[in-house]
Amino acid sequence: MENSFGNEEGKNDGAETLVFHYNREERLKNAPQIVKDYYDGKIKAYQPGIFKALVSTKANRFIFFALLICVGVVIFNMFFGPKNDRASISGIPLSLSAFSVEDTIYTSVRADKPEKKFRDFYGKGKSATITVDFSGLDSENTPLIFGNDAERYEGNEIFLRTTLTDFDILFVSASVSLVVDGKELTANLRTKVERR
Repeated sequence: MENSFGNEEGKNDGAETLVFHYNREERLKNAPQIVKDYYDGKIKAYQPGIFKALVSTKANRFIFFALLICVGVVIFNMFFGPKNDRASISGIPLSLSAFSVEDTIYTSVRADKPEKKFRDFYGKGKSATITVDFSGLDSENTPLIFGNDAERYEGNEIFLRTTLTDFDILFVSASVSLVVDGKELTANLRTKVERR
């Protein structure tokens, strides 16, 4: 190939063109025995199994065990992590449940007895008002129907319930508000409707 100056590319003016000769036998004559065996086909390429490949080097082992830890954390969080249908307000454990029978969805929020450190607070004549606003949601999280309930909470287990007409409702959400000593605390719960 000639460039715009008329010289061959990579060649100085007036210099000879280099010629390269390759002789495989000559090159292999001085090579180590392992190289000669490889070219003769006596050595097969190492083909480890999937597990051996994952732990064959220090870097591979590190990545493999990091991946195992991440998968373990995700699985642990699925079973023991926070749930959308449970919450706690001012020491009162709350849980939401919803099930459908024929064309009616029965929903309830259960307020359990307070946690230990709050038992004295609610047991000494103090009470709170719990109000729940229920919403029936479709597959696109659009509220279709609403309901509400309110009760006084004095430290004992209570249920706040309502029924909703089933218009393809897949989820029920509950906005819970607790009024204690003039302060309002809120929590949002959500659960899937069980079909029975």
